[in-house]
Amino acid sequence: MKKTRNIGAEILEGIRQVKRGETGRVVNLPDVKSIREQTGLSQSRFATLLGVSVRTLQDWEQGRRSPSGAARTLLLLANRDLEALLDALEPIDTPFPDVDEGLLPIDDVKL
Repeated sequence: MKKTRNIGAEILEGIRQVKRGETGRVVNLPDVKSIREQTGLSQSRFATLLGVSVRTLQDWEQGRRSPSGAARTLLLLANRDLEALLDALEPIDTPFPDVDEGLLPIDDVKL
């Protein structure tokens, strides 16, 4: 049998915990706009780098929303070691050697 939750009691207990100073882990995220400006990238390019829309980035920069998950981690890394992050996220320009060298001609591949 499924146990039912008492949401009201859970909320009250949460309020009591906050009053007692029992808070969860808090991670302060540096200002998103200042991180982007340190990179010298436009909003469009920085959003692409993080894998989010420009609108989402704008919401973060203006404080309407907060980044979470992988984007938050990338922002924390950008604030700590920007060069390493940019190097890691830089597109790979190296082509696949077997295709360029003709080692696997498409006509000879049997499916």
